[in-house]
Amino acid sequence: MKLWFPAVTAFSFLFQLTNAASVTSRSAGVCAAVQRKVFCYGGYDIYGNITSDTWSIDASTDFALSGPSWTNITDNNFVTTATGYGVGVALNDGVSFLVNGGLSNPTNTTETNQTTVLNTATNTWTAINSSLITQTRQHTAVVDANGKVWLWGGVSDYKTGNLNTSYWGAFTTLNPVTWEWGGPDSGNSGPNARVGHTMTITPSGKIIIIGGLVATKSSTLDAQGYMQWTLSGASSSDVPQYDTGNGLWNLVTATGSIPASRTLHSATLAADGTSIIVFGGATDDLNSVYGDLHIFDTVSNAWTVLNISNGPNPRAAHNAVQINTTMFVMFGWDFTFAPLSDIHALDTVNWRWVSEYSASGYPLLSANTTTNTTNTTSPDSNNNSSSKSSQNSGSLSTGAIAGIAVGAVVVVIGVGAFLVFYFRRKNKKSPLQMEPATGNYGQPPPMQEKPLPPQHQYSNQPEEIIFNDGSRSDAKDSYYAQSTSQQHHNSFIGSQGYTASSEQAEDTPPYSAGLRSPNTYDTITTSKPDAHDVPHFTLQPSKPNEDD
Repeated sequence: MKLWFPAVTAFSFLFQLTNAASVTSRSAGVCAAVQRKVFCYGGYDIYGNITSDTWSIDASTDFALSGPSWTNITDNNFVTTATGYGVGVALNDGVSFLVNGGLSNPTNTTETNQTTVLNTATNTWTAINSSLITQTRQHTAVVDANGKVWLWGGVSDYKTGNLNTSYWGAFTTLNPVTWEWGGPDSGNSGPNARVGHTMTITPSGKIIIIGGLVATKSSTLDAQGYMQWTLSGASSSDVPQYDTGNGLWNLVTATGSIPASRTLHSATLAADGTSIIVFGGATDDLNSVYGDLHIFDTVSNAWTVLNISNGPNPRAAHNAVQINTTMFVMFGWDFTFAPLSDIHALDTVNWRWVSEYSASGYPLLSANTTTNTTNTTSPDSNNNSSSKSSQNSGSLSTGAIAGIAVGAVVVVIGVGAFLVFYFRRKNKKSPLQMEPATGNYGQPPPMQEKPLPPQHQYSNQPEEIIFNDGSRSDAKDSYYAQSTSQQHHNSFIGSQGYTASSEQAEDTPPYSAGLRSPNTYDTITTSKPDAHDVPHFTLQPSKPNEDD
């Protein structure tokens, strides 16, 4: 019996290790730092399912990035809603983590609790009354110095359980004291609505919007009298800024080393309070992902590129959280759309990626920067393999015991490698499943050589998109007949790069027209042509711009 004990122990340990990694791998979830802890909620797992679990990691103590100690703090006594492509922010009370919107299971239904708040001291959730707002996905949120929550952008459609499709280009706010929803009156015209962008607020109350896809309404109607919408990649030189103090927009044109346009990237405010750190993201057609770093100076409105070695693999739909002088990057999906479980730390004092996180910060070093990295690249799947160390026991005195232990380890590693390969292929499948119209998934061309994304348009069924790249026209399967992993990847790209039709409802509030169920196979209805100009927290009695 003792002969098998080392082998059984090794098998059990490695099985638990593999299982833990599969649990934490995720993309399109939400994360925020409350005090010195990072809290993450939801997202898509390795099977393409939207999750509702909650994890935390303590950043008040040092730890190795190769073996972080995540803690599962899921509250099984509260009905939280599985969420993907939602928003999550830390409130100013120092204990609360707010989650809003996104997609749920199944993706054409409304969430049970659209807005929830986690008390990180007790690890318990509370639901916030959100009956006056429309469930939105791919939007953004920030919290100002007074504690008010600001939400902007995103889209509400049948995937979020709405009867109409609306892109939101006006702010919705939440008072964390009274839990009342509202919206400011902008003193001037702002930018068009976006999805897949980032939003960052400075200590002075200036909100900065970077990247994503811009929703533009056409000046003409189609043959059926529907308003047409087109989504296109936002230039990184186009950086809209909103002053929460005076309610004015400033449509800034940035200078410097302008990054390539991107979506599903991350942005955090550096410790200096003026620099925004942008990492990763995907091309507009999702054919490639980025692993580059850029700094946007909110004072000079200029971009700077950072060439730093030993960084994370390129990724999109990931999370980034700033704690003092450290920026954490975690999760997301790689070039194969496989979710990731790793975490990385950027020392923003010396601008270097570190392998050991220091809770006390990093001393200023002499010139130590390295610049032998490529700004835009596609990930090598081999880089995701975790390092393994062999362990030798001093008590092994016979070759038989050693052979059994080593054999068990080899078998488990082999099984684990097979499972990883299987699920990555299951999620990956064919290029058509991911919904980009073109692209070589084996070896992508350099970013700068990629063509502009083709235009898509809706047919008479939800999400049955006709891909027209000038040489062929392919119709994909209906959204509701797809696998869960297909729906996951379509949850983002299904709304981008196409011309969408919108019913011209002159006398109908933006999102109250119950014309047909989102589950019916009919023409997708959307909000009235100017719905992107109004907040989505209250019904509007008439068009906000009667002169349009």
